[in-house]
Amino acid sequence: MGIFGKGSWVVIGGLLLVAGVLLKTGLIQWLLDLMGFILIIVGIVVVIVGLVKLVTGGRGRSRDY
Repeated sequence: MGIFGKGSWVVIGGLLLVAGVLLKTGLIQWLLDLMGFILIIVGIVVVIVGLVKLVTGGRGRSRDY
């Protein structure tokens, strides 16, 4: 591993330390739970918008270029 200088080992060690602390504190799990709820809500909204457009027929018209 001669491509890393002496200073980069400190940076890599710090990044590994921060990643380990984040994994142990459960912050990542909380963020994943939040993202899951957001994706569920967005999915519901998209399905509702799609059903409304399907029922109303939409106003999209094909154009000849």
